[in-house]
Amino acid sequence: MVNITESTRDKEENLVVMFDSVDYDFVHVTCETDDAITNVVNITESTRGKGENLVVLLDSVDSDFVQVTCKSVTSNRVAEYTNLLAHVHPRNSFKRNFHRVPSSLSKTNVVMLGFDSTSSMSVLRLLPKSYSFLINTMKSFVLHKYNILGDGTVSAFFPWLLGKPYTGKDEICDMSDTLDNCPFIWNRFNSSGYVTMYAEDSPTINVFSHYFKGFRDQPTSHYMQPFWLKTSSVSFCIGNKPQHQILFDYLHNFQNTYKNVPHFAFTFLNKISHDSISTLQWADDDLLAYLTAVYYKGLFDNTIFILMSDHGSRFSSVRKTPQGRQEELLPFFSIFLPPKLRVEHPSRGISLFDTIPHNRSCRDAGIPPHYCSCLPWQPATKDEMESMKVLMIQVLNSGSIKYRHLCDELKLHKMHSANTSMFTKQDSDKDTHSNGIKKNRIKLYRSVIETVPGHGIYDITVPVGIDVKNIDPSYPLVGISTLHQHGRT
Repeated sequence: MVNITESTRDKEENLVVMFDSVDYDFVHVTCETDDAITNVVNITESTRGKGENLVVLLDSVDSDFVQVTCKSVTSNRVAEYTNLLAHVHPRNSFKRNFHRVPSSLSKTNVVMLGFDSTSSMSVLRLLPKSYSFLINTMKSFVLHKYNILGDGTVSAFFPWLLGKPYTGKDEICDMSDTLDNCPFIWNRFNSSGYVTMYAEDSPTINVFSHYFKGFRDQPTSHYMQPFWLKTSSVSFCIGNKPQHQILFDYLHNFQNTYKNVPHFAFTFLNKISHDSISTLQWADDDLLAYLTAVYYKGLFDNTIFILMSDHGSRFSSVRKTPQGRQEELLPFFSIFLPPKLRVEHPSRGISLFDTIPHNRSCRDAGIPPHYCSCLPWQPATKDEMESMKVLMIQVLNSGSIKYRHLCDELKLHKMHSANTSMFTKQDSDKDTHSNGIKKNRIKLYRSVIETVPGHGIYDITVPVGIDVKNIDPSYPLVGISTLHQHGRT
């Protein structure tokens, strides 16, 4: 077996691939472009270094991704080793756009790095070294009450990258086809002369391929999707390297390559934390190494760096508990501001004109009651629980009526929890209903139920009318979270 110990570029802009103790007659190298694999690669040198490493210099490889295959004559040229490498190939055309960046932007870089299904508490538990460096060395700001706006990764990505919440409708752009015409934030950076990068692993579950039809054209200057589509690994590693480290290295390489050019990067990791949050701890040392290297190289000196997650764990057994629900609602979000920006913009607020009020509510922030982590929930009474059993099943079955020829009608198997709360609809209504409830307040039922057939588990919130036996038609907001990945049959 061969271990690739380094993949970088030398001063002459050649890709240097070093193999540790290579014992082969020759090395065959292919190069992956953005859309295909090609053999058009010039090997300009093949020598052994001081550490008995075979050094292969690839001259002018016009691609970010390279596939390396080593074959042995003594083995009838059967492939003995193959691996995919990712690096950032510098594109001079982007450097020429530097003058297009408006002076008002101060040419500040923006780098976003995120993890899937990671609560704020999970970062404290599983990434303690990296968190300590963020807080104590980089002096990053942590948004401790950062709350999700909706269900799943899509509800996080849309506000981040499109500036508006996801509603499931084509309100921002036509999402029935590919997303090439959607106004992503990287388009604005591109038009301002920035070099851009979008890198997300796990191509089958990344948000724009899993929920939508992806992109017909490459959306950013550097795009990592071809690399992940080429990999066939179902493990956490590609060759001898963890997948998360490949992403960290690619991001680091991007920042270093364009250190003198304004750049925007969005990098998101799915694999390491999507199915099990405990595996996130494997990334702590590598994330710390990335943060340390970039920080002390000065690559953050003119960069707004955001480390964040989309939501907490959604499908684990812990999610059924009150603690698990709170963690789903409260993902991690931190912001590092370069010293110059801290001096120029010392205050923070909702906008340039409005400060953040101390009594800000979920309603003020546009957070639906189903996803609000601040609502005080009380255990339901016996009568309320009986009403819930009927209402929750009605809600679920109403969504599948037109598919009844394909879907069985669900029945209640078990109620895991039942709670009630009050939510303010508006500020100025002082009138009350006959039962004493103010008209600007609405009662909420929330319950976690298990249904048959399939034993699906759902967390449901519904607004109820003044008789607390029916859904309030004046506030048609129902929230449903699925707590299972696949039902048992």
